[in-house]
Amino acid sequence: MFKESSLRVPEQYKTIQAAINAAGPGYEIVVSPGTYNENLDLTGKKNITIRGTNPDDPLTILATVIDGDKKGPCILIDQYADVTISGLTLTNGSGVPMSGDYAYGGGIYLGQYSKAVISNCAITGNTGSHGAGIYSNNSTLTLTDTLISDNYASFTGAGIWMSNGQGANTISNCTIINNEASYGGGMYISFSSVSITDNDIGGNTAAIGGAAMFATSANITFVDNNVTNNSSTTSDGVVSIAQSVKVKDKDGNEMTTEEEILAVNDFSDNTPGGVQFTES
Repeated sequence: MFKESSLRVPEQYKTIQAAINAAGPGYEIVVSPGTYNENLDLTGKKNITIRGTNPDDPLTILATVIDGDKKGPCILIDQYADVTISGLTLTNGSGVPMSGDYAYGGGIYLGQYSKAVISNCAITGNTGSHGAGIYSNNSTLTLTDTLISDNYASFTGAGIWMSNGQGANTISNCTIINNEASYGGGMYISFSSVSITDNDIGGNTAAIGGAAMFATSANITFVDNNVTNNSSTTSDGVVSIAQSVKVKDKDGNEMTTEEEILAVNDFSDNTPGGVQFTES
């Protein structure tokens, strides 16, 4: 089904970016299966949807590929943009270059008070110094039913990097696997309120700490996650939580011990196993 305000790629527009440039508020861009070597720029776009032809079909998702060709993020969402993305694979992004050797947001860069609702996507094989899969800063992220895999960050947050989150953020029903960073292989969370529930978080690694998640100065609901086979080099735990973090259950009760967090999540075969509360 296509809305009257649907723009189709490549049937009507040869590139996704051309469709983005033509789209006004309320438009959706429907992308047919294929590989698109593009770095999409959605700066300032309001109420735009980009989706594959069948976001509920895993094979169609994997066949609808935005390849960033290591020329920047696969998708840039910035400057008060409001975007919905579903049914796409994002790969080979390399982030927004910053000073030195830093690059932020290989798969998706979300910044400057923007909002993104991302579902039924695969964000895999991207690189960056921070947020190789998804980088979210000063923004609002709703992420559901998405594969975040095999992303590499030289510093923090290989799978997901979130800081200064605006309002309520959500990471739910996602598979976050085989990502690698120095801190926060699966996720790095700071200065944000976020609900992290019903995710599979496995096979992530961190050279220093927090292979599954590294959190500091945040307010986190962390419940019903499967945390398995993650590995950190240090003894900080595969989930590393600073004392400045409040971790809550679904009823809003604060959890202040490892035992309380383990009771509402499934941890197994992690090295080192469990949760570590740190001073920093």
